[in-house]
Amino acid sequence: MQEILEDFKSESIRNLISTGRRPDGRAFEEVRPISFETGVISTAEGSCLIHLGDTQILVAVKTATGEPYADSPDMGVLITSAELVPTAAPEVESGPPTANEKYVEIARVVDRTIRESEMIDMQKLSVEPGKLVRILFLDIHILDDGGNLIDGATMAGVLALRSAKVKKIAYEDGKVTVLDEEEPLPVKGFPLACSIAKFGNALLVDPTYEEEIAMDSKIVFGIDEEEHIRAMQKSGPGPWQREQIEQAMELAQKTVKDLRKRLTEGETHEED
Repeated sequence: MQEILEDFKSESIRNLISTGRRPDGRAFEEVRPISFETGVISTAEGSCLIHLGDTQILVAVKTATGEPYADSPDMGVLITSAELVPTAAPEVESGPPTANEKYVEIARVVDRTIRESEMIDMQKLSVEPGKLVRILFLDIHILDDGGNLIDGATMAGVLALRSAKVKKIAYEDGKVTVLDEEEPLPVKGFPLACSIAKFGNALLVDPTYEEEIAMDSKIVFGIDEEEHIRAMQKSGPGPWQREQIEQAMELAQKTVKDLRKRLTEGETHEED
């Protein structure tokens, strides 16, 4: 019965979109309201709680020291993980979110967008090349799945990293000493992700949970501040024509540019 209701709802959404309208009244190129707060977890070096419409995501940054990877002895390490609380969405069950590809891909795409944009100067996270580096843990917690999780998680992750403060450390004779003085992480730039959902010939930004169920498929673009595409991820079986991908890319670049401006203004407001 539940599947029949979901199919009926999806068909209703598709029919509505075919007439040029969305269920919540937004334009196809309109992003839902965004609000965020950084520094919400006192035990983390950086954190951000973001609301993207009904979507609510908390991201925390924690640091540690350890050995570098063998193939990058003078580079720090970034480890990104994602988990959902059982009440985040109807289909989420208790335990690790390993059964649903929709959630497994969140950490992968967020990590790729941040890493490939070179937002973090990984060399500056090296304490002693080949021996000791800083390890950054970017932990994503989905509190409420209102749709478009990758975009929301990327925003929250980037804002958490940009606002993070870490203790300085000293390393001598194989011993690590944590100092009282704090410093920001070596971050630059402002990469963001933009998901474009496809309904036939219609392209929509910031799809809701219900729209994601009804859509043909979507493409997520990870874009840096110079409008370079740093990551791409397609979800769903629906095919895309070359022209549609090009249109989606242009729409994503425009959307990210506007989002970055809004989020930067929000950071300034928080500082004030």
